[in-house]
Amino acid sequence: MKIAILILCHRDLSLLGIYAKYYPSVDYYIHIVLRSFSLFLNPDVVQLHYVFFIQKRWRTGWAGFNLVEATLSLISAAINSVHHYSYLFLISESCFPLRDESSFHAFCESLQDFCLVKIYRTITPYEQTDRASQNTFKLHLNNFSLFNSRSQFSNPLTRLLSKACQSSLNTFNSVFDYQSSLPCQVFKGSQWMGLPRDAAELILKTPISKKIFRYSFAPDETYLQTILGCFYPKNKLVRFLDKTQSFPSMTYMDWSGTEKPKVLTIEDGEKILASEALFCRKLHLPRSKELISFLVERIFKMPKSQNHIFQNISPYPVNLISKTTVI
Repeated sequence: MKIAILILCHRDLSLLGIYAKYYPSVDYYIHIVLRSFSLFLNPDVVQLHYVFFIQKRWRTGWAGFNLVEATLSLISAAINSVHHYSYLFLISESCFPLRDESSFHAFCESLQDFCLVKIYRTITPYEQTDRASQNTFKLHLNNFSLFNSRSQFSNPLTRLLSKACQSSLNTFNSVFDYQSSLPCQVFKGSQWMGLPRDAAELILKTPISKKIFRYSFAPDETYLQTILGCFYPKNKLVRFLDKTQSFPSMTYMDWSGTEKPKVLTIEDGEKILASEALFCRKLHLPRSKELISFLVERIFKMPKSQNHIFQNISPYPVNLISKTTVI
């Protein structure tokens, strides 16, 4: 079984440099956000023959539609490559795998053609009491960097301007049912998912209008999820909110702290391993350094005395990435 891991990267590929060498049979496709001019990584990663960088780059921002465009570019690159991948995993730069290579492949073999995705219908009781979810299909300005509160342009003045513009839009939102123009039931859920090949191909060819989602809130949590929820066979969807299913969660995350999600540290190590998830998120250096060493020792059986995983990590100019790795 051939597997590809698709990574949305902002500016830090340090983690990939640590775990990629333990997964030489897996291919990696990476989208680097357009505004990034350098990456933190081990330069050796760039030379690996199973690491590919996407040439088409999008200026992605939090909760904006360009995150969807970047994800579709990754899926398209993998599906249209010369390799016939059986399974694709969508993860972020801050994810770390929780299984060694053999058990990872064994789990993927057991999945067959099941789709690992955490989704739910937007008409559930949970949705009706979730203010953020209720606002999903009201018009938002997050796709514009100037109005995105988490963009590099964000400052008190732009946030004030964004608030004023969004307030004006809300007047329009109150009289126009944006969601009523959708041709099918909307599904919402995590953007981190595992896709069998037929699910990935379905996402690329399903004609759902991007225009409807483009100015919605957090379309990265609705666009792919709606395609899968509406058009992929229901008996092949593994929904993690369904407690009757025996599959482990794809990604371990901790939402209990003030950070959403929490940056994981060494104190979380045993809980992470007990979760039986495939990946954990969020890990950031230097705060997660001890945890990463712990995971490498426990998962990949690398003693700390031989653990030199943080060597050579430094800023690397994006324009120096070898052309042989760009697709």
